Amino acid sequence: MREEDTSKQPSEDDWWTTLRVILEIGSSIKFIINTSSDHIIVDQAEIAYENTLKLAQILERILTTDNVVRNNKED
Repeated sequence: MREEDTSKQPSEDDWWTTLRVILEIGSSIKFIINTSSDHIIVDQAEIAYENTLKLAQILERILTTDNVVRNNKED
């Protein structure tokens, strides 16, 4: 069986940082929604905002579930 090189895999901190960045992107998109008068831009920004929130929720669920599983294995 081949040994995996874990040195190149992202750490848990990397994933939490990724989640924070996704949420910051969502905040920037929300700003565009709230300040733009162009309805086409607002429509597209709303779609991007919804997708950003979905992505953040999925990543958060993965991270918190992974932590629960890992903590249970350590007990």
